Amino acid sequence: MPELVERIGQLSPATRALLDRQLSLRRGRAEPSIPRMEPGTTPVLSLAQQSMWLHEQIDPGTTAYNRASSLRILGALDIGALERAIEEIVRRHEPLRTSFSMAAPGVGRPVVHEPATWRLDVTDLSALTPVERIARTMAEATRFAAAMFDLANGPVCRASLLRLVEREHILLFTVHHIAFDGWSMQVLLRELELLYAAFASGEGATALRPLAIRYSDYAAWQRARLSGAVLEEQIAYWKTQLSPLTARLNLRGRKQGNTVGLGPAKRYEAVLRKGLGESARAVGAAEGATLFMTLFAAFATALRGLSGVDDTAIGVPVAGRSHPDAEGLIGVFVNSVIIRTKAVGEITFADLLRQVRDRAIEAFSNQDVQLSELVRALRPPRIEGRAELFQIAFQLRNVPRHVPGRGLVRFEEFPASDQQAKCEISVDLTEAGENLALHVEYASALFDEQAIVQLVKTFEDVLERATRDPNLRVSALT
Repeated sequence: MPELVERIGQLSPATRALLDRQLSLRRGRAEPSIPRMEPGTTPVLSLAQQSMWLHEQIDPGTTAYNRASSLRILGALDIGALERAIEEIVRRHEPLRTSFSMAAPGVGRPVVHEPATWRLDVTDLSALTPVERIARTMAEATRFAAAMFDLANGPVCRASLLRLVEREHILLFTVHHIAFDGWSMQVLLRELELLYAAFASGEGATALRPLAIRYSDYAAWQRARLSGAVLEEQIAYWKTQLSPLTARLNLRGRKQGNTVGLGPAKRYEAVLRKGLGESARAVGAAEGATLFMTLFAAFATALRGLSGVDDTAIGVPVAGRSHPDAEGLIGVFVNSVIIRTKAVGEITFADLLRQVRDRAIEAFSNQDVQLSELVRALRPPRIEGRAELFQIAFQLRNVPRHVPGRGLVRFEEFPASDQQAKCEISVDLTEAGENLALHVEYASALFDEQAIVQLVKTFEDVLERATRDPNLRVSALT
């Protein structure tokens, strides 16, 4: 199990027993490799793919699960080498050449297609003025990101190239979430850079070692591992933890009267006050908690102050790559867990932090149940325009980031165009040297930027005061 806590001596007995049981699975032996499927075995959807496929059946043609990225390519580009690099990545990673049919009512089936030659459409913008190029680039990126995918027939990914000037290009890449997640983007960047350099120099695809397993091997292994009693035990935990969920967060600054849809996602970025990260880490260590847990407790406190709700349920994305064999694969593994906190009575921040610590360990230990499965199991009341189980997500991002190399061509991530919001507010924190960088994605139909600025300021104020004196009552921190 990844390091969930930095010290476990102060955990509650039940939570410590749970953590010890999880850690014991890795003591003294390596994790058994995921087996390869026997030839001729019918592939199955992973749990995450099944969830995505069901969403598509409910809302056919939705673009809510389009994942759009843009890469700036600097240097003298060999388009042929770039095409061959993309072609090899699609060959290596099955999800990028898979379509999804119906095996039975409510059950999807993956159909893996043979690799195909890849050709990029190239749009030359070099004759435009700089201002015109920027406008056209944004328009092309928006159009490219918004086009629908046909999961039943494929393909599930597409790429296009914009030539800005002779030594600067933008590669537009959009893929359906059923084949791709945030971790996958870092795998793609690393492989694209290595393969491009190899093809441009005439070395070919030997720049990368063959993958130990395919995504279909992982899906079959996951299905076998998480069946019957194991899955039922996790569902039973969530039923106990989340029933009933009645409180709805109406944050101060939320637009009134909107009950349908979230609208496009807008973004807000900031760097938290210097030193807050180290202070939070120190306070967490005193309670056997990680930096994430301390930040989460402060964020839950800020939400309490801005909503007046003591009982909060916040979504936390998890990478879902619990087995090391999955780390180098492109595909969808990500899931979300829910951490519920109750800040009632005279509870102090230290009390709340211990509560968050215990709930987080339990949640991460029961992370395999997909949210769609939880919705079916819990049957929460539906409110138009609201997600069933949580409206706000929070994470301290630890996905390994690709660092661009120093070759003749440099690949850099470029901010994507606005897409459909997935939840009301999603907060990502990243450690940037001694600072904490914060990125908020929010539903523009529900909030304007001023409301998000207020949320971030409240979060900073709570974190600063709580780390200065963890024994302050939560009710006094906002």
